[in-house]
Amino acid sequence: MVSDKTKIMNRRTFLGSVATVGSVAVAGCSGSSETDGNTVISETTSGQEYTGRFDVESGQTVNAYVENEAGSAVNLYIADGERETLISETVDTEENFSFTAESSGAYYVIVTPIGSSARASVEISIQDN
Repeated sequence: MVSDKTKIMNRRTFLGSVATVGSVAVAGCSGSSETDGNTVISETTSGQEYTGRFDVESGQTVNAYVENEAGSAVNLYIADGERETLISETVDTEENFSFTAESSGAYYVIVTPIGSSARASVEISIQDN
């Protein structure tokens, strides 16, 4: 079981990661999907944190699928452009999350596999309502 301490993300680390990808544009991709809508992020990371940026319009639904492929767990964080955390979860196996964007603009996802040989995947898609 993951302790509460592990679940709490260092705010400076999060803001630093968000700032690092602030100018990175993420293009959509096609293929099979665990989420509904237009896939804008589909990444796998092994043993290191992944940070991505995607753009959303107000009222659109953001779907996130995260899978712990190897390791004890995966931390998933999603924040809006104001750096307000919308999702902060620790996932043991796999989970789907969704929310409706309240504002247009950049949103950020951070996926951190827990463990030295950990591996995790994340897929973010956007759906018009």
